[in-house]
Amino acid sequence: MNDDYDSHDDHLSEFGHADDLASQWLDDGLPVDADQVHPLDQQRFADLAFLNALLERVHMPDPRNNEERVQRVLASIVDQSESTQTELARPAVVHARVYRAQRWLFSSVSAAAILAALFAFYWTDPTRTAHAAVHRALVNATSLQDRQYRVTTEVRISTNHSMSFESFLTVRGGEKFTLRHPAMLGQAWLGSNGEETWVVPAMGQPRRESDPKLAIEWAKKHGIGLPEMHISALIEFLQQQFDLELMPSEKLPGEDDTRWQRLRGERRQSDKDKPQLVELWANPKTGVARKILLDWDRQGADLGLTRITVDLVSEDHVPDSWYEAASHQPLPVLPIPPIMPVVGP
Repeated sequence: MNDDYDSHDDHLSEFGHADDLASQWLDDGLPVDADQVHPLDQQRFADLAFLNALLERVHMPDPRNNEERVQRVLASIVDQSESTQTELARPAVVHARVYRAQRWLFSSVSAAAILAALFAFYWTDPTRTAHAAVHRALVNATSLQDRQYRVTTEVRISTNHSMSFESFLTVRGGEKFTLRHPAMLGQAWLGSNGEETWVVPAMGQPRRESDPKLAIEWAKKHGIGLPEMHISALIEFLQQQFDLELMPSEKLPGEDDTRWQRLRGERRQSDKDKPQLVELWANPKTGVARKILLDWDRQGADLGLTRITVDLVSEDHVPDSWYEAASHQPLPVLPIPPIMPVVGP
């Protein structure tokens, strides 16, 4: 504080002693260049002038000059007050700007933190990660890659007895497939070449139609419980009708160290004719569907389909003709030999 007053001695020397200057202001009025005086010096002048006015009022009362002197002193004090408030207001503006900047910075950091948390929640939400995994499997299943799957169907035929049988499914993308299914007198085939759907029964004439529902209707009638014949369509079925969640990755028995991404889902709406629980094992990098499990969750004496397991067994290439009905002919019907009469002795 002393440094401030010391630094203004030069200003004071231009006007003389502060006491004389204050008296001069009271007698002659404020000089024209008084606004150039430093605010601290003006404050000293105002204080001395006010003190001088009080002394004169006590010791040398002058009715004619009292009002004029009081008005000049008050005017000086008001001017000084306004000047001081202006000087004091400047730091307030600066502080206000700093506060607004700090508040903006704090708001920006808070918003960034909230967005980061939302993004973290978005990408780690089990529901979203499960759908991302099943979507990756779906994209892979639509690629033009031949894959062979073993389809194991389990059926409960009585309270204490079940039976199972195996079919073999070959797929190429989302349009071509063949299914070899065991039948009473051999094996039946059904499939699609991408343009028409066909069925070749174990006995009888093949059927060809442009309607893709032919294969599903025939399969349901003959005990094939797959809701879809294409792996891609089967994965879409899981995606659309089940609430999926991502489970811990795991190895499958009898395989290498690959840890398969595992998804589990429960059916959104109950339907006893369709699976209630599903599981999917897929490659975490490529999305290849390694295994699909469909469970009807039958209880007690509830008979019928109980489980279907679809296992990937090969990714060998097959010729285009494999998806044509002509490549899968039924067994020839052998003529029944005539019954020869028994000739007695």
